[in-house]
Amino acid sequence: MAVTPAGTPYVETSDLLANYPGVSLALANHIDENVGGLVQIVTQSFTAQGTVIFNNCFTSTYSHYKIMLDTVSSVANGINIRMRVGGADSSAASYSNTSTTSSDDGGPNRGTSATQTLWSLLLANRTSHWAFIEMFNPQRALSTQLSAMTGSSSAANPSTSSSSNFFNAATVFDGLSFITTTGTITGTVRIYGYRNS
Repeated sequence: MAVTPAGTPYVETSDLLANYPGVSLALANHIDENVGGLVQIVTQSFTAQGTVIFNNCFTSTYSHYKIMLDTVSSVANGINIRMRVGGADSSAASYSNTSTTSSDDGGPNRGTSATQTLWSLLLANRTSHWAFIEMFNPQRALSTQLSAMTGSSSAANPSTSSSSNFFNAATVFDGLSFITTTGTITGTVRIYGYRNS
């Protein structure tokens, strides 16, 4: 293999050769745009909202999604989720969940709810909230599942929760809403799709 003259800038060629000043390397791996991984679908920042709505973010392109939420609240509150279809929230009594929560107030505590009209995602009585959410099959005519790791705090009062959530009906959803229990939230939500390949 020929040696690139010193002082020549780096060039990646179509035949998978990387040329650095003074050396040429055959690349073992080539990055392909169609490999598996996360694809960012939407990022939404918002200020002083009681409800944050996402429409048309779930499509047949992806089966599973990752959602990240980071907010601060106008007052100590909690955050709930409702799924959406056709631009409207679904308030069917088909939401159920189980969760384990630990905080400076004590714990761990276990909670279970069934036939609710929304999912309780984050604890009430906190002013800062964050969540890592994994959602499965929202856009398919199957039951939608959601797993979440969440955290909340007010000053020096942190809490953490792990939850498993289930929508017990074969509904095709295309969006979701984050709804405060009281007051408003300011922050950012990012939604990613997992490539199916």
